[in-house]
Amino acid sequence: MPPRPSSGELWGIHLMPPRILVDCLLPNGMILTLECLREATLITIKHELFKEARKYPLHHLLQEETSYIFVSVTQEAEREEFYDETRRLCDLRLFQPFLKVIEPVGNREEKILNREIGFAIGMPVCEFDLVKDPEVQDFRRNILNVCKDSVELRDASGPHSRALYVYPPNVESTQELPKHIYNKLDKGQIIVVIWVIVSPNNDKQKYTLKINHDCVPEQVIAEAIRKKTRSMLLSPEQLKMCVQEYQSKYILKVCGCDEYLLEKHPISQYKYIRSCMMLGRLPNLMLMAKDSLYTQLPTDNFVMPSYSRRISTATSYMNGEAAAKSLWTINGTLRIRILCATYVNVNIRDIDKIYVRTGIYHGGEQMCDNVNTQRVPCSNPRWNEWLTYDMYIPDIPRAARLCLSICSVKGRKGAKEEHCPLAWGNINLFDYTHTLVANKMALNLWPVPHGLEDLLNPIGVTGSNPNKVLEFIIIGSMKVEID
Repeated sequence: MPPRPSSGELWGIHLMPPRILVDCLLPNGMILTLECLREATLITIKHELFKEARKYPLHHLLQEETSYIFVSVTQEAEREEFYDETRRLCDLRLFQPFLKVIEPVGNREEKILNREIGFAIGMPVCEFDLVKDPEVQDFRRNILNVCKDSVELRDASGPHSRALYVYPPNVESTQELPKHIYNKLDKGQIIVVIWVIVSPNNDKQKYTLKINHDCVPEQVIAEAIRKKTRSMLLSPEQLKMCVQEYQSKYILKVCGCDEYLLEKHPISQYKYIRSCMMLGRLPNLMLMAKDSLYTQLPTDNFVMPSYSRRISTATSYMNGEAAAKSLWTINGTLRIRILCATYVNVNIRDIDKIYVRTGIYHGGEQMCDNVNTQRVPCSNPRWNEWLTYDMYIPDIPRAARLCLSICSVKGRKGAKEEHCPLAWGNINLFDYTHTLVANKMALNLWPVPHGLEDLLNPIGVTGSNPNKVLEFIIIGSMKVEID
């Protein structure tokens, strides 16, 4: 995971000292104090720590330093395991300069990936796992299956497919050369320098080739083989057989970096070649055996995350437990029952009664008349009341939503009643599987934003408020009754 931007401060100290005393707790029970540079990486600190630990008792109880990671408490009062050992000490945002050495528990690769995902989405993955939204859970499972199928397909396609995954071709979007670059060529030809290893001591020999700019890498390799075997005085038939035998055993590598010309694109389409053409430089390529590249490729160890083994919370229609019914066959109107509300934070002295205001909206457009529940005392917010809307079931738009809010009523003798929203919430009438929402559900409501003039907030977010401290209302039995 890339380190967070450093503010130039260390644990609230504005003038950071160049060296910091860090207390390190080892698994053998020893505590060592190291003087570390503020810019030192964790891998450097761990190397110095184990080097210093040899001078203390019980050193024989320690394993290799690669078997351990650091853990500490951050300024957010969270225990964090530091898997990315390239992070600097000044970027860890520790609560105190204290590091504990532990053996990582569980799958290391999965934890590293979870840490990177958490940093990307702005919240820990452990909190993301608590989201009970079936759409989120099913998407994570489906995308996991896509990744698994991709890995299996890549492995089944052989080492060349894996090499393309590790070293994707760095090419331009089009094969055609811009006119200002083509004008620099000599009759559409370019000069390429090919380096070949000629001895076990890595002695190299270079060959200069003049080829057409639209040649593919295999043609460049064939031309390099012809030039290398020119001194062998082979017959045309022998030369042809030699080229056919060795052409498929080699690849071209860009000298000085891990970039390979693996695909059958015109050589001038590769960004490295095109940049050399534009700058008037000679491209330098290495003729390399394919087997030597394939043996260096990392193995694909696909890890099934723990959440993939959990039971799906999909609807009964998706699980095949209930038969789906087309809404076009239903002639009834939409009916919803409001059950009760809890944790309604109101001042009983200032408010007489409360009620629930509901409406069906499509975006900001009202689809039918709003419907209110009966008014009840604040001390007992229970309704168990069916609400009927002037809307037929087949006429409900796909993106329609149920908007509701808990409203208070305050009335004085001879004065107009004052209605005020206390909290609001929105529910999509159709879920992501295009199924009309049914069954009971608990909805955590949102606080009323400043400047809200209406009692409902139809353009607000749908779903529950993750902050469960706020009041919430229970919407029960979004049931369709057929005459």
